[in-house]
Amino acid sequence: MYFGLPPQLHAPLPHLRQLLAHCATPVLLGSVNSLSSFSTAGRQLSQLRQLPAQLPQLRRSVAPSTPSPPSPLLVDSFPRPDPPILAKKEKGLQSARCIIQRAREVLEDMLMRLFEAARLGSVEALLEVLVDDPLILERVPLTQETPLHVAVLSGKAEIAKEILRQSQRWELELNQDGFSPIHITAINGDIELVRELLKIDSSLCSLKDRDGRTPIHLAAMKGRLDVMGELLSACPESAGEVTVQGETIFHLVVKSNQYEAFKVLLEKVGFHYLLNFKDQDGNTILHLVVCRKQIQVA
Repeated sequence: MYFGLPPQLHAPLPHLRQLLAHCATPVLLGSVNSLSSFSTAGRQLSQLRQLPAQLPQLRRSVAPSTPSPPSPLLVDSFPRPDPPILAKKEKGLQSARCIIQRAREVLEDMLMRLFEAARLGSVEALLEVLVDDPLILERVPLTQETPLHVAVLSGKAEIAKEILRQSQRWELELNQDGFSPIHITAINGDIELVRELLKIDSSLCSLKDRDGRTPIHLAAMKGRLDVMGELLSACPESAGEVTVQGETIFHLVVKSNQYEAFKVLLEKVGFHYLLNFKDQDGNTILHLVVCRKQIQVA
């Protein structure tokens, strides 16, 4: 035991053990034979007497450190939000959400009315929607079928022409089936609407669908001879285009059994060099005729 020192002070004070050992050794061995030994022992005893006064300082040196309280300046630099201000902001956000939701509902209703007017062919209903929202035709997403596509698919030429007069942003758009309005019009054989579209842009007759077919390709496949004549007059070179399968217009009419269209093409186009073209499977139209036994064309 070392003068009642607590156990935690033993480890940081190895020199105390050495001092006690030096002081006790001369007495235990009975070998105090010189003044120097007493002098040394006296100095060591003096150091031991000073230990009680040094104990508080030693305890502080080995005591675990405690975190200091945060500075008042740091605490004040991050003030807590005022609850009334938070409530006001939340109320404002809720109002904004309600306004956005209401705007979406109004737009959806307007678009529904617009497409219904196109489907029914009601020019009057279309004009009513335009009165309520003059920009409604510009708000139609291009990710879906457009009112112009719906009108031409429904065979409603009058409303299709009215839509074209109001907006000309959809004549180049392909629908989910890969057709533009003029492709659909050529398939339907609506020569009046074909002419209306060509007035807007004569290059539409060279527009290709998803499979690389021009409007005259589709008109020929359906045997729409009057539409073929209109398209050939506007853009005869469109008949010389080939599809993504390497098919010429002659391949298409033979596959579609359109003999009259085949004759019209030979007479009006004069693209006889296309007769020997091979598709990506290596077939000329003669191969197709033989395979299908279409002796009339052959």
